[in-house]
Amino acid sequence: MAARPGWIPRMTAKAEWWLARNTLACRLYARPYEQVIRREITLGNMRRSDRILNVGCGPAPFTAMLLAEEGFSVTALDCDERAVGLAREAIRSAGYVDRVNVMIGNPATDVVPSFDVALVALQVRPKDAVVAGLLHSAGAGARILVRESATWCEGMYDHLTGGDDVTEEVYHHRGALERTLVIRECIDGRTAS
Repeated sequence: MAARPGWIPRMTAKAEWWLARNTLACRLYARPYEQVIRREITLGNMRRSDRILNVGCGPAPFTAMLLAEEGFSVTALDCDERAVGLAREAIRSAGYVDRVNVMIGNPATDVVPSFDVALVALQVRPKDAVVAGLLHSAGAGARILVRESATWCEGMYDHLTGGDDVTEEVYHHRGALERTLVIRECIDGRTAS
């Protein structure tokens, strides 16, 4: 069982519940992450035709919104039914219903929609089980990107423990978000050798 999140993830979660009800504040909160998203688009070799799965969107799905602004269609996924309801409202209020579909689900336990690129949020837990579920669901050529926290907040966020399948990474140095890892391209539900 994963440890309880630290105070920073808990405060961030509370802020996101408030942001989900305020479209302008959510957009302003998301702005500093525009460069993060652009780096992840490059890291994941994302194409506009790719099916993007945003895992752990939370109630304020700013990653999905920023990807929609970049021209991508996104399925935003969260395991919290209340968060999904607020995320749907935030997407509607922001005018992204044609590009973002918000669903309830957990890749660790549920079948997920088909994807070409999955982006796992920083606060997702347990990361190993979620990534294993994504690998099991992945089709050939799928890419899985996993956000990881900075070492100064060790123990506050869950981390991916298996680093053997990480082929690339990009550093952000954006508060608690330090880097995004890419898992090797998948071949029939397994990572490429």
